Amino acid sequence: MEHVVARLIIEKGMSMINRGVTQHVDKRSLLGSLKHAKVVR
Repeated sequence: MEHVVARLIIEKGMSMINRGVTQHVDKRSLLGSLKHAKVVR
């Protein structure tokens, strides 16, 4: 369970970083948003 929580935190942090570098990396931010949407669902 703890591993899953840590993974979610890491993914959230990565998605935030991707958001900051959206101009640099478009595909990565898209993937991050997709994963985030799946988690929310």
